[in-house]
Amino acid sequence: MSKYTIGIDLGGTTMTAGLVDENYKIIGKTTWATRLPRPAEDLEKALADLCRTVAKENKVDFTDVKYVGIGTPGSVNFTTGFVGFNTNFGYYDWNLGPDLEAMLGCKVYVVPAIGMASRMATSLPVQQTPAMLMPLAPTDLASATISGSCA
Repeated sequence: MSKYTIGIDLGGTTMTAGLVDENYKIIGKTTWATRLPRPAEDLEKALADLCRTVAKENKVDFTDVKYVGIGTPGSVNFTTGFVGFNTNFGYYDWNLGPDLEAMLGCKVYVVPAIGMASRMATSLPVQQTPAMLMPLAPTDLASATISGSCA
């Protein structure tokens, strides 16, 4: 049985989810409009629906998704998934990671979007990524690839 990861590039205009297999191959992607402004709770529900949709469209049972990673603008606590302030959306004290974990039933990692871009710009292979960020490597690769940040 394969295990999958979903990487989300969460932007102010669109949000794109990429489904990645355990060999870091992008299986598929789905893009929806972010539709701002709206309450954070509505956006969280849309993110959860986006995750389920990209899995379903690619014939993957969501129980085979090991974790989800989200790159979002703003100040993010990687350990807790808490977003202190999302600069593009105007959300303060956003409990994004834990809220999505409760909706999806899997681990959710949240990182600042700039972190993904800077890691991709350095062209570090997954094996050379700092140990603390290793769980995000497939998610970052998916998000960066689906948003056009790497070839």
